[in-house]
Amino acid sequence: MGRPYGTRKLKAVGKDIVHLEDKEAAKKNISELIEQFYAIMRKHGIKWGTKDEDCGGTTGANFEWTLCKDAFIYRVTSLIEWEMLVNPPEDLMHYDDEKP
Repeated sequence: MGRPYGTRKLKAVGKDIVHLEDKEAAKKNISELIEQFYAIMRKHGIKWGTKDEDCGGTTGANFEWTLCKDAFIYRVTSLIEWEMLVNPPEDLMHYDDEKP
């Protein structure tokens, strides 16, 4: 049985990840962001592991899962970095004449 992914599916997942809204993501806590990642994985049918009939368990960290997880983490990190770059609090904008 083959894995339910391919270039088109991963491209579609990538679009969902890239189109995360800056303001929407900034308002979410970590649990909500993780749930958003899981929702994208469910939408596209991507699973963490594959059943291993030989050992009766599951092999994990499939390539497509790892690729999507890393892309999601990178996107969320870039949203946080951008928000901190362009919207710092006024009291943290710059040093006044005082020396730290």
